[in-house]
Amino acid sequence: MMLKWTCQLLALLNEPHGECVAPLLERLAAAYPAAVYHPFQLSKESVSRKPRLAPRVAATVRAMSAVLHSPRLEALAAAFEDLTHPELRYKDLLETLTDLLKEGRVEEARASYVELTRWLRDPKRGGFLADFAKAKVGSQGERTLQKLDGLCGVDGQHLGRFVGSGGGPPTLQRELNRVGMGWRKLEEVSQVWVKGNKQRSTRLESYSPLLAKYHRADEAGGDPLEALELPGQYDGDAPPLVDQHAAADSFDAELLVMASLRKPKRLTVYCSDQRERRYLIKGGEDLRQDQRIQQIFAVVNTVLAADGQCATRGLAMRTYSVLPLNERVGFIEWMDGTQPLGKLIEKVARVKHRGGQDPISMAATKFAAAYPSASKGQLPRWASCSRRDAEQHLADAHALLPADLLSRGIESLSVGAESFLATRSCFARSLAVVTVVGHLLGIGDRHLENFMVEEASGRVVGIDFGHAFGSATHQLPQPELMGVRLTRQLTSFLRPLDSGVLLKGHMVLVLRTLRAQRDELLRVMDVFVSEPNVDWAKQARKLGEAQLASVLEPSEGESQASTVVASEGGGAADGDRDAAWARNRLASVVSKLSGGNAAHITEAELRLNPVAAKPATFDRLVEIVRGPADSLRRQLPATALTPEQQVDVLLELATDPNVLGRTYHGWKPWL
Repeated sequence: MMLKWTCQLLALLNEPHGECVAPLLERLAAAYPAAVYHPFQLSKESVSRKPRLAPRVAATVRAMSAVLHSPRLEALAAAFEDLTHPELRYKDLLETLTDLLKEGRVEEARASYVELTRWLRDPKRGGFLADFAKAKVGSQGERTLQKLDGLCGVDGQHLGRFVGSGGGPPTLQRELNRVGMGWRKLEEVSQVWVKGNKQRSTRLESYSPLLAKYHRADEAGGDPLEALELPGQYDGDAPPLVDQHAAADSFDAELLVMASLRKPKRLTVYCSDQRERRYLIKGGEDLRQDQRIQQIFAVVNTVLAADGQCATRGLAMRTYSVLPLNERVGFIEWMDGTQPLGKLIEKVARVKHRGGQDPISMAATKFAAAYPSASKGQLPRWASCSRRDAEQHLADAHALLPADLLSRGIESLSVGAESFLATRSCFARSLAVVTVVGHLLGIGDRHLENFMVEEASGRVVGIDFGHAFGSATHQLPQPELMGVRLTRQLTSFLRPLDSGVLLKGHMVLVLRTLRAQRDELLRVMDVFVSEPNVDWAKQARKLGEAQLASVLEPSEGESQASTVVASEGGGAADGDRDAAWARNRLASVVSKLSGGNAAHITEAELRLNPVAAKPATFDRLVEIVRGPADSLRRQLPATALTPEQQVDVLLELATDPNVLGRTYHGWKPWL
């Protein structure tokens, strides 16, 4: 059944051989419109940006646009966008506007400005958004919007004056701040509203009156695109029983607003099969990356299940459904019966030190104080300090809290000694798979809130893949220098066998199996080259000239990897910056699947980081990543390692106190 590969098939419309899949896509859209609707809306935006389309592909896009037209689903997608906190949505719209101006794309910037002002003036919005729109910058309301039009012109006619090298867009930002329309000002308005309306701030109607009043019965009819089908129902290999699929009937009146940066909301959906399901609605992000990574995880599970040793050991990953509605909002399946490892550890720490100061907060304060902000032109302290100092910073934080907090937390979930040992075994097996696959895909930002643990079994589940394919190393101002997370709480829980014994055997087996089936994995990843997501396109546009040159003309060590990816489906033109960047990102995966040394791969990622690539900083970081003279990762070659050697290097790098002692304090490397 081809339905589970709909996204990959649609991405091929961007390729020279798109004409081959066009007839199949038309048949799928006619037979299963609900399965193809959302992927097509996303791919249509990408295809429409191409200057020339093959006649057969253009005809297919027109035909599918006619079949997959649904004002009702468009309205629902817009309503889900309203769940994004307004100051964050305003910030996103401003960033899009300034990025377009920076690139001189004035017409597109004007269209973005029209979208921004329409959103601010929309009289149909209610609740939080209505209050927010009235407040804007206090009592000035429409007068301030008139100032905005005076600054940018009605419908953005004057935006062209902000185009130019050396900071046209920053000038726009300064002008917006001057008239009281900077996003920080609107963030203050939002915070004041939440404090004064604590009960309303968790009500669905405060964000989207349309969703609060929605009921599927009101839209009853024979059109399959009148109802919102829930994600994860077209993933099998057999023809789907569409008449038995669950759709959203209505939504619970209460939301759970999460405390993370983007303030995603947990929403309970009352479904047509009389069940309740919960989803995380995340706005301001292109969730295609999370969706594609879940598809890769599913292929990993298939490969591991086909290997006798992996199947016997139960080596697999738990997956969950992701449904991007458009480039700005989507659904993520909520995993009941799990909790974040960070919360579990913090809960134990509070009980253990009841009445005293929280040791985790003490460790965080002490570690953060070790790295004050660098003065302009100076090397950051986290990069310039000696190995001895970095290790001492980590040791000082370790001294403030016990090493067994995670172990005690898992023990609290177990009913006895046998249960605890079984839970620990499942924890180790799942952590091994998560660690290896996370390394292969370059998944970063692995703080402990991004690890969930199943309370019944102890299985580890990774979530939130906003940083993947090395972006936590090549993009963050304080880059991650280790490929995976194996900090003290994790390794202490595995004692007395520790990570070198209990984890290594599983990790080697998983890596060897995936290396043997690398072609199958890489075929699934072709979609990243054929149809780069929004975040990858932004990353490509931000490349400096030297970085872009290294991407378009990879070094000798990277050439083979880039050639492999290109030969396996990367058919976009070589001069296309987005496709070249996508091939570069997948080249690191090929390198790892070919026996690449994790330290050398990290070094290559650092060359693309504008902060780390500065000569003095880069030379220092390379020494840190490669380790001392007797380190395994320095002694082994850059390529052609055995799976055992790759795992040894990965474990050494991930547990090196000199590396952990320089890690961003928000990552909590001392836990």
